[in-house]
Amino acid sequence: MNKLLVICGPTATGKTSLGILLAKKVDGEIISADSRQVYIGMDLGTGKDLPKNSEFKIQNSKIGYYLFDKIPVWMIDIVKPNQEFSAADFVGLASKVINDINSRNKLSIIVGGTGFYIKALIDGVDTLGIPPDWELRKQLGLKSTAELFEMLSRINSEKSASMNSSDKQNPRRLIRAIEVALKNQKSKIPYRVNKSQKYVYYCKNY
Repeated sequence: MNKLLVICGPTATGKTSLGILLAKKVDGEIISADSRQVYIGMDLGTGKDLPKNSEFKIQNSKIGYYLFDKIPVWMIDIVKPNQEFSAADFVGLASKVINDINSRNKLSIIVGGTGFYIKALIDGVDTLGIPPDWELRKQLGLKSTAELFEMLSRINSEKSASMNSSDKQNPRRLIRAIEVALKNQKSKIPYRVNKSQKYVYYCKNY
């Protein structure tokens, strides 16, 4: 049975250092789950901490890794800043990396602070397979949060009622909720890497 170790927490709190330490002890490799570290050149404020004179080693076409103290760290610097990169993209690429690591009988260690990426990878997300509707988003972007919430309430009252106060004031989340509701997506996208896998979580307390 394949295992997966998850280390999650805020940016720049020592997660990668802990991951490297554990990877050495258990013969593992690290997969970064960070929505900012995937972008090439976005180094300041993202906690990449790339080793000096580090070299990006290509494997599996677009997917590559850096060596941190001889430990591979995947999913860093894989897309350009002007490219779109979604949670669905992360799950697709990370799943390939996990399968590759498993094939070499090593432990995959997910390290990151983007909780939605981790949730999408581990549990799957109902709406992950629904692509963005850019024309709709452009139109909805002209509306106020109050108008967006009222619209969502008309389309999907159950979803609007389940939102907390922060979500109700977040135009991006409201627009996405409306987008999903209009698509009327009912089937769950099976993004779990392997239903038989045993997942082990390690969340640092900060």
